[in-house]
Amino acid sequence: MVLAPSTRTGRELEMYYGVSPKKIVVLPHGVDTNLFHPLAVDLRQELRATESIDKKTFVLLTVTNEVERKGCFLVLDAIKEMITKDRSIQYRIVGRDDYAVIKRYAASIGVEHAVQFLPAKSGPDLIKLFQSADAFILPTFYEAFGLVGIEAMACGLPLVATQVGGIEDYLQDGKTGLFILRTKVDIEKKVNYLIENPEQRQKMAISARQQAENYSWTSVLGQLKPLVDNGSLSKDSAGAE
Repeated sequence: MVLAPSTRTGRELEMYYGVSPKKIVVLPHGVDTNLFHPLAVDLRQELRATESIDKKTFVLLTVTNEVERKGCFLVLDAIKEMITKDRSIQYRIVGRDDYAVIKRYAASIGVEHAVQFLPAKSGPDLIKLFQSADAFILPTFYEAFGLVGIEAMACGLPLVATQVGGIEDYLQDGKTGLFILRTKVDIEKKVNYLIENPEQRQKMAISARQQAENYSWTSVLGQLKPLVDNGSLSKDSAGAE
């Protein structure tokens, strides 16, 4: 058997590598839903206060080590348009990429004051960033699965992302988040929708958490166990990342 992390990756294995669909098992990555979880309203307000986030500011978050491939430049273009319409917005980019080019770009279009370029975080520090944000945005070009999207949803964040890879499997458009095109116009449109519809955003946050629970390690390993028990998987089986 061949394990694929998403339905689309399974199709790609069949299309480009000639793997028989009978051998492909879609088994997603898991997330620790005990560690990645939303905060109660009062605790979230306290967290945002410690980070000096104004109550009226809408916080967008992207966690990535590849700012270009994940569409961060497009988000900056959209933010430029939103700022001209008096939107109070802060965009946080977290990761290991070299920020030199994107910092210069942010300054060149006049949005540097609305963007934070943060170093890579892990553990509680990373989880706090999820918990203090209002939405997670990922206009990525390609993902085999996109674990960071599930981590964000587990923390109660609506996901705004392109319709690729595993994101297709877990993002329910209009319910757990919104699909976007890789254009500044569509990104601006969808982010504005979340800002202007706080009640709908809250419903998405609740649904996002519920969907993420389907990707808990208990759930994922529960899907794996029957394959091991019946001998479908062995030490020679392959996993497609």
